[in-house]
Amino acid sequence: MKALLYLEPGKVEIADLPRPEIGAGEVLLRTRACGVCATDVKTFMRGHPLISPGSVLGHETTDEIAASLAPGWREGDRVAVAPYIACGECRFCTRGQFSLCERLWDSSVRPGGFAEFVRVPEAIVRRGMRRLTAADDLIELTLAEPLACCYHGFGVLGLRAGDTVLIIGDGPMGLLQAALARHLGAASVTLAGMTPSAWPGPRRAPTRSWMYRQPTWVRRPKRPAIPRGLIGSWSRSPSPMR
Repeated sequence: MKALLYLEPGKVEIADLPRPEIGAGEVLLRTRACGVCATDVKTFMRGHPLISPGSVLGHETTDEIAASLAPGWREGDRVAVAPYIACGECRFCTRGQFSLCERLWDSSVRPGGFAEFVRVPEAIVRRGMRRLTAADDLIELTLAEPLACCYHGFGVLGLRAGDTVLIIGDGPMGLLQAALARHLGAASVTLAGMTPSAWPGPRRAPTRSWMYRQPTWVRRPKRPAIPRGLIGSWSRSPSPMR
């Protein structure tokens, strides 16, 4: 199968890799679409301490089952899949801090979304794979994983209907958070960023916006106007990747 290998910062290549083999309870997926995450971009540009050369990047995928040894799943099913899943048993998981799981990488999709085929371990098949319909847009649904991150963030913040929300950073995650905050019933959503041309249309746009430039961003106003009940969310702006 073909796969895009990360070799070193600034260097990738398309290579031939063996098609993954699956065991009991696992499925083999044929990748249909894969989003490009900021982590993929940063790894390509300057490396990553947890991603070694020779790895296959990509984790925001939509797929079709090519082979299944898992009950209830069959060849041809269209799915969205979590790239990894927490163990649910370690000291962090028992406190609800699943992103800090001590065995987070033990169950992960291999080799990565920028490959023609990936193996999904049994734990993810059971708890992290969702069926899609024939009508679902597989390209649009590559946003399922980043959107899930936004849902998680608002859950941690305790967002409630009627809250006032400030989102700092208008990169893809910031735009998703702005749309999601409105969907969840926020009374006011302020998006602060540097790329208003990328902001969505009126129905999903923030109710207020704040355009900033780096030199003025570090200045503190004499009397900052902090809305009562403000809920904050820090998102990644496109600028660090330039």
